[in-house]
Amino acid sequence: MGLQDEIQFLDLQQELRKQPDYPAALARAREEILAEIQDPQNQEHLQALTASSMASLDTSHLPCGMVKRIFTLAEEHLTPNEVIAKSALETRAKAAATQFLIYGRAIAHLDLYTRICPDGVRASVHKGPGRIPIRFHSKGSEILPWMGVAVKEDDEVSIKYVCEVEHDPTYIPVYVRDCCHPLYFVKAQRGVHCSN
Repeated sequence: MGLQDEIQFLDLQQELRKQPDYPAALARAREEILAEIQDPQNQEHLQALTASSMASLDTSHLPCGMVKRIFTLAEEHLTPNEVIAKSALETRAKAAATQFLIYGRAIAHLDLYTRICPDGVRASVHKGPGRIPIRFHSKGSEILPWMGVAVKEDDEVSIKYVCEVEHDPTYIPVYVRDCCHPLYFVKAQRGVHCSN
C-alpha cells in the first residue's frame, strides 16, 4: 500500500508503563473490570471474549488429535483427560481475556493513543489471517473486541467479533488488490447477498 515509511510499530504495554499515572490507571481499570465481569448482563460478552482468547492460546504442548477433539466435540464425547485439558484451556483463556480487558480499559483511561501519537491512524495486526482491525484515530479509541475485524458502515468504522462477521452472509469482505484476506467488511445492501 506504499505505507512502509509511514508505519511505526509500538509495544503498547511498554508505552503504557512509561506513563507516570499508569499504576493508578491500571488499578482503577482492574477494579472496574472485575466488578463488570461479575454482572450477569455482561456474561455473553465475556463468553465471546473468552472464546476468542481460547482460539489464540498456544496448544502446541498437546497432541494435535486432542486439540482437534477439544475444539470440535461436545464435552460428553471427550475422554476424561480431554475434559481436564479443555477446562485448563478455558481457565487460561478467561484469565487472558480478563487481563486484555483490564489493559484496554487502562489504555482508555489514560487516552494513551492521543498521548503517544496525537495525529496517528491506528491499526492492530493480529497473528490470525485477516485479523487486521483498523480504527481511525479518535479520542477514546479502543481495541475491543479482541480478534475483531473492521466493519465500515457509511463513514463509521467499528470493530466486531470475527466469528460474528465471517458467519453472517450480510457482511461482504473488501480486499486490497492481490491480498488473500479482507481488509475490512461492509454491510450488504438489502436484497444483495454475497458469500465469502
